[in-house]
Amino acid sequence: MMRYLATLKPENQFTSEDYKAFFNDEIKERTARIDIQKLVEGAWLMKTGDGAQTKYYKTNKKMPDNAGQN
Repeated sequence: MMRYLATLKPENQFTSEDYKAFFNDEIKERTARIDIQKLVEGAWLMKTGDGAQTKYYKTNKKMPDNAGQN
């Protein structure tokens, strides 16, 4: 996830399908939704729309220095 977020600017929008495609569809839809939901809950992503119209935007909130290093 950190690798993907590093490619985004706050004005870029993406879908869970874009996220999966970035990883060459090596992750499942459920994994993508869980990853994204955690980032929305932490305010690192902002969600707009519902259902097939759902889009996400990166916020300006800084990720913790140790994020994704477990």
